[in-house]
Amino acid sequence: MTTAAIARPAPLSADADCATDAPRALHAFPLLLAAFSLSHALHLSNGLFSPPALLFLAITLILTLLAIAGATRPLPPWVTPRVTAVLAVAVLAVNFMCSLAEAPAQYLRFPLDGRPFLALLMAATLLAALGLAPSPIGRRLRFPLFLAAWCLMGAWVIRHSPAPTIDVFTIHQEACAALVAGQNPHAITPANIYGPNSPYYAPGLSRDGKLTFGYPYPPLSLLLAMPGYLLGGDYRYSLLGALALTACLLTRVVPSASSSPGHLATVAPCLLLLSPRTLFMIEQGWTEPFLILLLTLSVFTALRHPRALPFALGLFFAAKQYTVLFAPAVILLMPRPLRLAPLLRTLAIAGAVGLAITLPFFLWGPRAFHRSVLDPHAVFRGDSLNFVALLWQARRIALPSALAFAPAALVAALCLSRLPRTPAAFAATVAATTLFFFAFATQAFGNYYFLAMGALCLCVAAATTVSAQPKSAARHST
Repeated sequence: MTTAAIARPAPLSADADCATDAPRALHAFPLLLAAFSLSHALHLSNGLFSPPALLFLAITLILTLLAIAGATRPLPPWVTPRVTAVLAVAVLAVNFMCSLAEAPAQYLRFPLDGRPFLALLMAATLLAALGLAPSPIGRRLRFPLFLAAWCLMGAWVIRHSPAPTIDVFTIHQEACAALVAGQNPHAITPANIYGPNSPYYAPGLSRDGKLTFGYPYPPLSLLLAMPGYLLGGDYRYSLLGALALTACLLTRVVPSASSSPGHLATVAPCLLLLSPRTLFMIEQGWTEPFLILLLTLSVFTALRHPRALPFALGLFFAAKQYTVLFAPAVILLMPRPLRLAPLLRTLAIAGAVGLAITLPFFLWGPRAFHRSVLDPHAVFRGDSLNFVALLWQARRIALPSALAFAPAALVAALCLSRLPRTPAAFAATVAATTLFFFAFATQAFGNYYFLAMGALCLCVAAATTVSAQPKSAARHST
């Protein structure tokens, strides 16, 4: 072994644990089912309380647990790559039918001509299904054409829904304008579009038609939103671009994907982008597409450019308040045997990156930063899509917010003990932790579950699709 080989971190395997000869890997089949179940839950409810949607959320939790528990076991012999590919095509077909059943967004301005959108949807779905075809004919053009069609669909939605009635949109637009004008975005007082006595805000957060807090997220989300605002006058173009970049990275997560017709990594981004409520998420203006991009970038760098991993992780953890929940999962990105020094070095660099982005905005106005980033999120919402809201709807019992940390901690511990130390397992832990935290949190809506769906699709792209690997293959993958 050369000195250079010792100094340079080796790219990690996507789905095989380098500590054993046995096939200890995540499998795409249950992950694909979990992503579809979660997608359907969002389709049924738009991320709001709904008993049928809760049923699909429960199914998603069960399938996610099965995927984690089954990481140490081979799948049944009948679960072949062909069966998994057929399942992926079936999911695309169901998603297409669901997309036809309702409008792609909530606040579209009518009258409008929906024929261009329908034509683009049909073309994108067909190109996505062809991505699983074994034929190499037109293989290099399938994904670029799919992505172009989808981007045009997203631009169509933004154009025909220019002013959605949701505070996330109005606050972002005002914060972008404030930053351009040189004002502190966390010190602004946006308009309260919901009127006085709104149940969406805790007491004291609204006064005289204005909100008493400014931009309610860490500054990185606002910085990522700025290109769309500056170039198109609407920050949601940045969300559209973030998901497009995510799709491109997903096809490159596994090095063999670009040269293997029918590889699931070529269809995983299609499953995410063609989910019936993906364009609805963009219309509403939620910033989880930025998180999905940064999560995918973290997995991509771990697999392809490991020296850049701490910097990608720093961006991921700096983008939203609740990303602190995923800090223990970084252990799964460390090679075996686990050494404390590399782990601490990775966390230190990631922390420095996040601090370098966040600290200037904090120093700009510490009191405004604290009031805006922390205070607005401590409110109970009985219309959430979770089991706490179910108890509230049935018995008017409101459980404490700290309850959500227990199931999240338990599932994170299960992931750390059962999953191999791989980037795919890191993404799976993010998905599982997100699901189990918000399934029992005091507020949980479609944007949080959309992050989990993005993480599940990332797992599908990186996970193995075979029922068992020979020992020789497992050795070779290290």
